[in-house]
Amino acid sequence: MITGHGDDRYRYGEVVRHDFSSNVPYRNHAAEIIDYLSSRLECLSHYPDPNATELRKLLADRWHLEPEWIVVTNGSTEAFYLLAHLFAGGRTLITVPSFAEYEDACQLFRHQITYIPTRDIERVSEPAQLLWTALPNNPDGEIRHREQILGYCSRHPESYVIVDEAYAELCDEPVSLLCELPRHPNLILARSLTKSFALPGIRLGYLVAHPALLRRLEPLRSPWSVNALALEAGRYICHNYDRLLPDAVGLVAESRHLAECITECTGSISITPSPTPYFLAQLATGTAAQLKEELVTQQGILIRNADNFRALTPRHFRLSVQSPEACQALLRGLSKL
Repeated sequence: MITGHGDDRYRYGEVVRHDFSSNVPYRNHAAEIIDYLSSRLECLSHYPDPNATELRKLLADRWHLEPEWIVVTNGSTEAFYLLAHLFAGGRTLITVPSFAEYEDACQLFRHQITYIPTRDIERVSEPAQLLWTALPNNPDGEIRHREQILGYCSRHPESYVIVDEAYAELCDEPVSLLCELPRHPNLILARSLTKSFALPGIRLGYLVAHPALLRRLEPLRSPWSVNALALEAGRYICHNYDRLLPDAVGLVAESRHLAECITECTGSISITPSPTPYFLAQLATGTAAQLKEELVTQQGILIRNADNFRALTPRHFRLSVQSPEACQALLRGLSKL
């Protein structure tokens, strides 16, 4: 999904004034982290630690685990492709709608894929080798399937459950399954250090799973897949974790207010309620692709056309809350169109 991803402002250059297409929180501490990294550029003159030993230890300490439970990756995406490779040719269930990278990774490694609605996890009677899902889900922010995931883990211990938690720290309520790992050895969590901390360009994530599974994964990794500057970013984040986290509760409140305003000012856009700073919207008529092009060319506003999410329609698009000024510009633009 290299070109179907959100935040494709590179296609429009200076035209974009307000970017609602990326789920990265607009209120963040990225500038502080970047300032720190600018003082650590000498790390680029030597090879990075291929095992990310220090960062694994820092993450393990934070989550009260041993380092053997963690593998640091080049963003969550590397984690998805490693897992798909490990179970190449296997039978896979993917909940929909969901991030297309799960599907792309599984197709590359010849998985036999079955798609199920997220709400149907508890109804699965014939488990596959893998179940892929997200908590909260992307693009709709769904979290109501949390207990279904745990129930599936208990009923089908022979099936591995991969949960993408890239946005877990952007919810206005606790959703992470980290505390459930000791009770569910078939649970695999893919987490990101770039979404919450607004550094998607650095590419830094990690897998949390039973050490026995991670030992099988290690031989499939490319050498030095995580660069030295990314490791420095991870180290700084871990030493300042709570202080650098965005105000998720405040962001979600702003997002809900924006959703209410869109419904009131247009009357023709329906919103899927979300406990995250992003939400899914649907046009009554027309297409999201057309709306996106008109907004960006006429108003300099970029939205995420969501028609390439399996199980959605050409009328779906996703928005991630931005500054009050940007939100007012979006409302004016939607009213005009």
